[in-house]
Amino acid sequence: MGRLRGGIHYAPDIRIALMSTENVLQRYLLFITVMLAQSTAALGQNDIVEGPVATNLDVMRSLAERIGERVGKLISSNDPETVAVRVLPEETAWYVERSLLAGLSTHSVQSTTPGHANLYAEFGLSSLRVVYSNIRRDGILGPKVIDRKVTVLVSAKVLNQQSGSILVLKDFREEEVDTIEFSELQNVENPNLEVTQGVIPGEGFFSNIAEPLVVLSAIAIAVYLLFNVRS
Repeated sequence: MGRLRGGIHYAPDIRIALMSTENVLQRYLLFITVMLAQSTAALGQNDIVEGPVATNLDVMRSLAERIGERVGKLISSNDPETVAVRVLPEETAWYVERSLLAGLSTHSVQSTTPGHANLYAEFGLSSLRVVYSNIRRDGILGPKVIDRKVTVLVSAKVLNQQSGSILVLKDFREEEVDTIEFSELQNVENPNLEVTQGVIPGEGFFSNIAEPLVVLSAIAIAVYLLFNVRS
């Protein structure tokens, strides 16, 4: 007869089985611990915005500036260019007009009045859009986060007013994707500007309730079985 802890005697085969079960449970508990650690580490790779979060309108303006830079690069030459700019539709032009001009200026293309410009540029705002997706928790017990995609689509036409030639006739698209805390939605949207608002998707039951419940239950069961087998 073999002897195990506390003076209790077991047959050798039973003792081996108990020790094997204990080893399996220890490995199971270790596996769950490692998975939780990896899950927490992976959260740092989700590119969650830290610190002040840019508003949706600010992101749109940043993207519009990138488009302005791309257009400026196409029309720039060795000599500084002057351009008369018009942004359509006029009722929403103020959203991004200054940003487009700032982008043009990075390539020595300066805005001026039509009578003094050798170029004429017309920008049409085809799309300013915010899309939210994938509501989830930042870890098992972390805060809710959501993916944000901001898209700006602009049609650009640039003419040489002296020769009448078309220098640019193209659609430009810029977008930015990041992850922000769900609680920041009220800060990044402007309640007075519908264009800055996006549709908030529904939350899945598993990611919201079931996932942390399943993980915590698995840990509790593993700990309970481990100590009961040991006793």
